[in-house]
Amino acid sequence: MAQMAEGTANHPEWMNPKYWPERRRAPGYPNRVLVPGSIVFFVAIPLAIFGFEKGWPALGCAAIALFLIGLAVIHHLTLGRFCCPQCGRRLPLGEPPRPGGFFGFHCRDCRIIWLTGVRVAKDDGGGADAGI
Repeated sequence: MAQMAEGTANHPEWMNPKYWPERRRAPGYPNRVLVPGSIVFFVAIPLAIFGFEKGWPALGCAAIALFLIGLAVIHHLTLGRFCCPQCGRRLPLGEPPRPGGFFGFHCRDCRIIWLTGVRVAKDDGGGADAGI
């Protein structure tokens, strides 16, 4: 009866908070994503605008392609190849977080979830008829 009052009866051992992984901020994030992303943005977008204004659609299309490829490369290098700062093990991204959640990497060896500070945009149901 005393165990039930403490709330420990019929609970598996892994539910004890001392076995839960620690959460830490990953060093260098979100700057690892924001700085290269900003560079790609501030180079490609003005180049695209300049190309389309001067009547050079090939330059404008190349700049847009540069922007999209640059973002894909940044995503692959920063979120696709994360190494645990504690043990150096390469950690997979796993399943993407829910809308409004943060990207994180779980190192099972160190029992740490590394939080990046990079958030998935919330799906607020916006669209063409959101105000109706």
